[in-house]
Amino acid sequence: MDGSPVIRPILEDEIPQAAELIQAVITEQYDPAVYPRLMEQFAEGFLGAFDTEGKLQGVCIVIPVEDNAIRVLVLAVWPELRRLGIGRKLMDRTEDLARGYKKEKVTLEVRTINRGGLGFYTSLGYLVRKYLQAFYSDGSDAYYMEKMV
Repeated sequence: MDGSPVIRPILEDEIPQAAELIQAVITEQYDPAVYPRLMEQFAEGFLGAFDTEGKLQGVCIVIPVEDNAIRVLVLAVWPELRRLGIGRKLMDRTEDLARGYKKEKVTLEVRTINRGGLGFYTSLGYLVRKYLQAFYSDGSDAYYMEKMV
């Protein structure tokens, strides 16, 4: 195997591992009780990137939304594993999922101060469509971004 991560849906018994990663790297914190509910709602949208030994490297949680889109709720990769293509592979799978469900676009929000995230999403073809004032629970602003798929 070439060392590329395996992207697949996270299993129910892997939720604690995913929650640990999200809590460690994402500023906006979620109650861990929400993850099983999200998995029940849209299991194929609870994606993990796993190394050859089965260690979770990254998580992407997406849900379908009413405006004919898939919305990215969370994208998290361990900091020491960033810039290795893991986030890109998770987003590629998200876009494939959107196309498979006949959705027109993938949407997401990113903090306006998150220059790395903004650059990453822009490099994937996402466009800023709106400025969202005080979007996050701490009052931080966000950009609403989307990509037609």
